[in-house]
Amino acid sequence: MARVEEQNLLFIRDQEALSARSEAIPIIGLRLDGLKLEVNATPGIHFRLKLRFEWTNFGETLHLGPPRWERGALGIQEHELGYTYQLGEGKEWGKELKEVDVKQGRRVTVYIGLDPSVDPSKAEEWLHEDRLGTLRIPAKTEDGRIFELLERPSKISLTGPKPKVGVL
Repeated sequence: MARVEEQNLLFIRDQEALSARSEAIPIIGLRLDGLKLEVNATPGIHFRLKLRFEWTNFGETLHLGPPRWERGALGIQEHELGYTYQLGEGKEWGKELKEVDVKQGRRVTVYIGLDPSVDPSKAEEWLHEDRLGTLRIPAKTEDGRIFELLERPSKISLTGPKPKVGVL
């Protein structure tokens, strides 16, 4: 009988601990540090018009999954979203990843491949008008809580050589 009572007590403690973890509010602390529209007309480059986001994580460790792009004025290149995450390593960026775990204090960047047939100056105008679209990133905390990050870009800087109108 004492063994059954001990098992029951352990079960109750496990359930209480599980309940406390599920009720805890996750601390999500991503700060947007950079947003760039990148244009690259170099032959052989696959994604010629990219939108790059850069964040620093000040909260819990987060797992970032494959993002989605909700089209506003500008769609994506091809039928599936082209994207890559990279973790900041000092002043450099690490290898390209399709999913990433971002620990507290680390930087992360993601680019998405946008429709290269659009004039970059028009894309820049749409960004300043907050009309480009919305980035949706599925995310998960270390203890398994799932949520979605939404980023609606505006106010950018155009980097890279400016192509001639209509040529990317």
